[in-house]
Amino acid sequence: ENKIQLYENSAKENRNIIDLLNDELDRTKLIAGFVSVKGPGIIVKMADNMSEEAAGQELDLDIIHDADVLRIINDLKEAGAEAISINGQRVLSISEIKCGGPIIRINGKSVGTPIYIKAIGDPKLLNAAINAPNTYGYALKNIDQLVIETQVSDEIVIPAYIGSIEFKYAKPIEEGD
Repeated sequence: ENKIQLYENSAKENRNIIDLLNDELDRTKLIAGFVSVKGPGIIVKMADNMSEEAAGQELDLDIIHDADVLRIINDLKEAGAEAISINGQRVLSISEIKCGGPIIRINGKSVGTPIYIKAIGDPKLLNAAINAPNTYGYALKNIDQLVIETQVSDEIVIPAYIGSIEFKYAKPIEEGD
C-alpha cells in the first residue's frame, strides 16, 4: 500500500515512475548481493597450523575446516556484518561452504588456505566478534593454534555474487493463499 501511494504521489508530482522503479531495483540488487559494495570493516585471515610443534600431532586439529569458516561467518553476521566474502566469493544465504579434502568450496569454487574473509560493518564490533575472549575465533587462535589474524580497514570492497539462483521447491505465496 505504501508503494502504491508513493507511485500515485509521484504521478501527481510529474515524477518519473521509471526512476522510482529503478531506485527500487537498485536497492533490491544491493540487498540480494548482486552488486559490489564497499565500506569499513575487517579482513580475517585463516590458515592451517604449519608450526613444527604441530608436526606428528593429530593433523585434523591443525587445519581449517568448513565448520570453522561457517562459525566465523556466523559470528560476523551476528556482529552486524552487512556483506561478506570468502576469497573473493560473495556469501549469500544460498552459498554452500563445504570441505573437499584440503580445499573448501564456496559457491561452487574451490579455495585453499589461507582463507581471507572480508566483512563490511562496524569494524570494532566485527573485530571483537573474532578476537574477544570466549569467541570461536579466539579459541581457534589460542587453543587450536590455527592462524587467525584480523585487519581493520576503512574501505573493504566485496564483489557482487556471480551466478544464478534457481528455486526448485520454493514458490511464492500468492495473496489470499
